[in-house]
Amino acid sequence: MPKKSEVTGSAERQEAENPACRSVSEAPVEAKVSGLIAEDACRLKGASDVSSELEFDDDKIFEKIRETLVDALGVDDDEVTIASRLENDLGAESIDFLDIVFRLEKSFGIKIPRGELFPELGFDRSPQTDGDPIPEGLLEALSKGFSHFDPEILAKLKKEPVIRNISELFTVNSLADFVKKKIAESPQHWHSEYCKRKVV
Repeated sequence: MPKKSEVTGSAERQEAENPACRSVSEAPVEAKVSGLIAEDACRLKGASDVSSELEFDDDKIFEKIRETLVDALGVDDDEVTIASRLENDLGAESIDFLDIVFRLEKSFGIKIPRGELFPELGFDRSPQTDGDPIPEGLLEALSKGFSHFDPEILAKLKKEPVIRNISELFTVNSLADFVKKKIAESPQHWHSEYCKRKVV
């Protein structure tokens, strides 16, 4: 573990050389107590700045999602809009969802636990079941557990609760909302990349 004087000296050098790491002394107390090197203190100090920048950069997030869907589904750029439905407009199938999740994790440096982005419905959706009613309790679970789904679409789903309408929830906009929330929750990856570019 570095000595306190070494950490302090390193931090001072980074503050002088790198504007992004200025005021490193204001980093969380845990960074100093645990004896983290100055670069780690820089990461902690700047994490909120980086996450805020990306959280509100809707265009950047959309462009990355569009690239992901073009690669995963083999569609053209102009086919992917913020309102596009993954299945009904872009031709995605349930088997494609796993690939989309993997690509989003890689593109944004986030972790997406199973069933967090796309719900595990517990039944197969097929032409034979499209007209069947949505199982009791599922709509409530979708409303409470998946905040990235459009409330207006959920409201329409409640009026016509049949299985084929579940696909209406899976839109490019729902992916963008989900990614923004994940970045806000876990800015460490973004800040780590930021420091790699900024720290001398």
